[in-house]
Amino acid sequence: MSNKERLWKIAKKQHGFFTAKQAKDAGYKDSNFASHLQSGVWRKVGRRIYRLSHFPDYERPELIIWSLWSHNPHAPYEGAWSHETALEIYDLSDVNPTQMHMTVPVGFKNSGKPNFITLHFETLSRVEIQKIDGFFITTPIRTLVDIFRVGVLEPYLLHQSIKEALSKGLITKLELARSKQFYPEVGKIMEIINE
Repeated sequence: MSNKERLWKIAKKQHGFFTAKQAKDAGYKDSNFASHLQSGVWRKVGRRIYRLSHFPDYERPELIIWSLWSHNPHAPYEGAWSHETALEIYDLSDVNPTQMHMTVPVGFKNSGKPNFITLHFETLSRVEIQKIDGFFITTPIRTLVDIFRVGVLEPYLLHQSIKEALSKGLITKLELARSKQFYPEVGKIMEIINE
């Protein structure tokens, strides 16, 4: 498999986006990056983040770009979209956050965080996140738990989020009952469901 094919395989899962490290892992050398940019085959979209130019536009490129920004060279990704941003991605309420919310592990370090991203520091387990559309996001149950924990959502938006998650099949009463032992907030969620 050629460098180009390896990079295509990586970038395809991320809507054409890739990091410098991913390009190097595919076989490209740092010294050749400039020629790919000058030829127009690659576009630079952030610090050490690129995009294959011929990929169709993605509706929410910021979700991929900032996920790649949170990339840890020793793990798949550091950050998972969470809180109000996860609610918005899942389309679970009329929430319109002014900040993007990402949960990163305790000890996360990365420079260049923009003012519009709020980081939440907590190491999530693999069962609390899922990968969709080329980025990690907290599961619907974990998202609702986070929303309860921070307590910033208006009650009607909170109720709407829970009802939408149930009606869309993103959570079930059985899953909630099973997760109650891990998250005390689930009891409050179930009270809202049973109202």
